[in-house]
Amino acid sequence: MKGKHLVLILLITLFFSSFLVIRRVSASCPIASMDILFVENGTANLTWYGPGPHTIGDTFVVHINVTGVSGLWGWQASAKWDPSYLNCTAISWGEFLTLSGGGLQQPSNPYTYVDNTGGQLYPPVAEASTSSAVTIARPVRLLSMTFKTLALPPPGGTVIWLTNTKVTMVVDGVDIFSPPAYILGDATFKFTIGIQIGGSNYPITIESNVTITNVTPTKNALIFTTSGPTGVIGYINTTTPVGLNKTAIKVFIDGVKLTPPPFPIITTNGTHYFIYFEFTLSTHNITIQYAIADIATTNITSTKIVVGQGYTVRINATIQNQGDYTETFNITVYANTTIIETKEVTLTSGNLATITFIWNTTGFAYGNYTISAYAWQVEGETDTLDNNCTFAGLVFVTIAGDVTSASGSPDGRVDMRDIGALCSKFMTTPSHLQWNPNYDINDDDVVNMRDIGIACNNFMKDISS
Repeated sequence: MKGKHLVLILLITLFFSSFLVIRRVSASCPIASMDILFVENGTANLTWYGPGPHTIGDTFVVHINVTGVSGLWGWQASAKWDPSYLNCTAISWGEFLTLSGGGLQQPSNPYTYVDNTGGQLYPPVAEASTSSAVTIARPVRLLSMTFKTLALPPPGGTVIWLTNTKVTMVVDGVDIFSPPAYILGDATFKFTIGIQIGGSNYPITIESNVTITNVTPTKNALIFTTSGPTGVIGYINTTTPVGLNKTAIKVFIDGVKLTPPPFPIITTNGTHYFIYFEFTLSTHNITIQYAIADIATTNITSTKIVVGQGYTVRINATIQNQGDYTETFNITVYANTTIIETKEVTLTSGNLATITFIWNTTGFAYGNYTISAYAWQVEGETDTLDNNCTFAGLVFVTIAGDVTSASGSPDGRVDMRDIGALCSKFMTTPSHLQWNPNYDINDDDVVNMRDIGIACNNFMKDISS
């Protein structure tokens, strides 16, 4: 689907989040030297070494390395960065000419091509062997660039680009260029991230010709944001180990599932899945789902449908983990749109639980309320329609002691009908055949003199007064 590429756009990644250079002005932030490997067959990896605290004014080093090369005679590269946030303070040649036995450098001092006003290394710096080509298994450092942090970048971070990059190699005795000289933004990059599940590491590789940020790998899905020039065709080529997959692989762009043909194209070699798809830029949110993440709220009940203002009622919400892994998440219960309570829940795959919430109606106005429960979306979850569940009835908040009327329903007034009704349920409990929880005003699972006393204190009061 794609020919040979050289990595041109290289971003600094920080703990699977946006590709950042520095994110804070004075507080410490993990950042360190890294290796940027650009490879003859179009792959690249970002390797961190010893993250440590850095602040504005600190420096870090980007090493431009080449690896997996057979018969490398020469190379060139430019770089571009945002001068509002970064300043290149030093550049040094690497070990290419030492390994090749000598050659030419343009310029002799690569720092003379640095333009910090424009934020670029241009024209391209280059080296060419005049002795022999380099063939070596280990990474070879070509160039080292030292940057100083000047200011706080935006939340999405700031990017260092490699541009105008070219290599000269020998394949079957013929000099070739691989790739051709690219311009800014016309490039392919590839990086590897890892997911820890149950003590095992599952590396995922992404190859693309677009800018990728906000990378979030989870046990259920790989989530990231793509961006680039509007109208350009972008592609993603992802490799995942089969051990990570628990369900049929699905790809979502901005929440919409892709259905082949033509994309996604999913193949396997028995140990890995290869997922390829294309799309039209600009910015998109991508989810590649390889395991089910699905939380559902299956039922919600209220122990009462009548509650005295200032007293409590118990709300029971039943939730189920319909996904492949144990999930920890929040569930929130609402009275209309007002939050009653939020609780954290952990559920293993396939299991369900009923969680009890206490609604204290103090401060709530008289009237009917719709009760609902919402299980918060977990990472990688795409089926969220069943996360919310609404109680089939309404809960009436009224004067404490208003339990009935001539019609049999509360009427917003406490009178002798209410006192008599409470007396008729005297000493009943939930196990009693005559139990009616609406009559248990103080919610202690027994109708007794405390409840009758509450009603007597509100005798002849109504909600209109």
